[in-house]
Amino acid sequence: MAGVGFEAGVFVSGGLVILSIHRFSIADVWCDVVMASLVSIGVRYVVIAPGSRSTPLVLAAHRHDQLTIKTHFDERGLGFFALGLAKSSGRAVAVVVTSGTAVANLLPAVVEAFQTGVPLVLLTADRPPELWDSGANQCIRQVGIFSHFVVSEWCMPVPTLDIALPQIRRQLDALWVRLNGNRPGPIHLNCPFREPLHGESLTEFLASDALDSQPALPTISDRPQLDDFLAWVSSGNGVIVVGQTHSADDASALLELADRLGWMILPDATSSLHSLGHPRIFNHYDRALEATGPDLFLSVDRVLIFGGFCVSKVLISWLSTSRLSIYQVMNKDLIWEPNLTISKRIVAPWKAFCHDLISAIPSDFSPEFTNAFSSGLRDLNADITHHIAEVVDTPLTEPWIGAYLYLLLPQGWALMIGNSLPVRLLDQWALPADQLVEVHSNRGASGIDGVIATGTGVAMGCQKPVLIWLGDMSFSYDVSSLALVAASPVPIIILVTNNRGGRIFEQLSVASSAEVFESYFVLPDLPSIEYASRMVGLPYHLVESSAQLTALFSSLGTSPMSCVIEVQCESSHIGRCLTALHTLIQSSIRS
Repeated sequence: MAGVGFEAGVFVSGGLVILSIHRFSIADVWCDVVMASLVSIGVRYVVIAPGSRSTPLVLAAHRHDQLTIKTHFDERGLGFFALGLAKSSGRAVAVVVTSGTAVANLLPAVVEAFQTGVPLVLLTADRPPELWDSGANQCIRQVGIFSHFVVSEWCMPVPTLDIALPQIRRQLDALWVRLNGNRPGPIHLNCPFREPLHGESLTEFLASDALDSQPALPTISDRPQLDDFLAWVSSGNGVIVVGQTHSADDASALLELADRLGWMILPDATSSLHSLGHPRIFNHYDRALEATGPDLFLSVDRVLIFGGFCVSKVLISWLSTSRLSIYQVMNKDLIWEPNLTISKRIVAPWKAFCHDLISAIPSDFSPEFTNAFSSGLRDLNADITHHIAEVVDTPLTEPWIGAYLYLLLPQGWALMIGNSLPVRLLDQWALPADQLVEVHSNRGASGIDGVIATGTGVAMGCQKPVLIWLGDMSFSYDVSSLALVAASPVPIIILVTNNRGGRIFEQLSVASSAEVFESYFVLPDLPSIEYASRMVGLPYHLVESSAQLTALFSSLGTSPMSCVIEVQCESSHIGRCLTALHTLIQSSIRS
């Protein structure tokens, strides 16, 4: 056994020396190497769902003081919790689960992480290969279970004295490189273990090359070709579209670039810029395009897109116009090109790209047309802001919440926005505020599951109160994650708009058949939001008026505490409000 031996009661393997071992398990030693290698690349969070086969991984994580550990009994919710934690902390998060269907339950969160380039390390315990396909208990084919939704995968050998630890460390380092590359995403490390799963004592170990080596991480080499960009922005009339982002530094750089170019910013609902009242931000482009059609931007011939995964269908339809020249800047090597053609696409950090481009713009650059065009959009934006306030008025409806959410949100809170209706209501109705709001969402696959768990992970990662706005179906999908909220040291407020399930489907043609629609598309018999909240000890509030909701948010801003707020809504208000707003906008444009 080359590189492995015993000396005076001390186990030595490839330079790793472990002292005071009594009936140790080799699995303990290997898992220590796994955790040490994760720490060395910046991982600081490990989330765990309890299980027997994963014991060596759990104990190894416990032995590393640099790691913060969080547990949850539901693997599906655990995956989304890790997703939110990785989104808001900016670090890869390790997920530990036992074998069998526990692994399969991670798939929805893994899909979302892959779509949006969020780094997760999936550490799945497994039974040894000789038990695969044998009918052994809690044993399924785990290798390849995540298909192409992981950026890299390795099935670690069963721990043995026949393999020197530096070999394992080199393999791990090669695996982790993808976490910080241009195309980050989930990585799957399958870990088969034979019994004994752990020993009685593993009390001290000395660092060695196997623990301390640092993987070589790739750097971004495809820097923007500034001359090409300068020629492009100088020779036409453009706007800037900003997709998902919650970085204040990126937001500041984007505003600076817009000012220098004289271009307006069209911010997606999942962008932190969407909440901001600023002369360069056209918050209400969705409603304006809906009312006017593409003629609104008839003089625009180029678009600079930062990111993607935009909510507005009318925006995507306009971007699909063949006459547009579109340049796209992605901060991760992801593809977002639905029905539109990207003329040039680069991968670069947004802040650095903006500052490089600004510094290269000649001092005599004067965007005369764009300044006049921007002035017209600012006037229209102000008109629509006035019309929205007029249409939603004071009754507590879903459009009212969408309109006033940023204004209700206490300073410094983050927002986790659910899919289906909430993100669309925010996109169409939101009135701008005087603060950048850190907005998070799961728009990669746009599922309605895992919203509560993701938002709880966001709270842990950003360490500030988080408001989660979701519908009653999304709440029911993730009701088990209320346990995460109840245990969170950071306040998490869950706002549930209850329209008795599935009312977004009223926008489909099938809604014209009442019998089919009521039988198969809406779910009025969902679990009680009040009982589910009280079951885990969360304070519950049923709010019936806009004044009551405003007062509640005011009190929570002073003394934040986790709770659930339910607003019971009639979804028919949405259609009536949209029709009224559409008429007012068209009238403004004609006048």
